Amino acid sequence: MRLAPTENGLFNNGDGHRVLGTPVTAEFLNSVTQELNNILLEAGMVVEPVNNSQVLEAITAIVD
Repeated sequence: MRLAPTENGLFNNGDGHRVLGTPVTAEFLNSVTQELNNILLEAGMVVEPVNNSQVLEAITAIVD
C-alpha cells in the first residue's frame, strides 16, 4: 500500500494560498483500489460498481 507522498505519510489540504495540498496521484488511487479489490477477492466476491457497501460485506464474510 502506498502512503501519501509527504514526510509523515499523511495528506494535507494546504492553506489555499502559500502551502499546496498533497497531490493525489493515479499511482496512489490505483494502490487503494487494488487493496480494496483484494478484500473482495479474498471473500470470493466480484466488484460491483454501484454497491458502496461491498467492502464491508466482504470483510464480514471473511470474519464470519
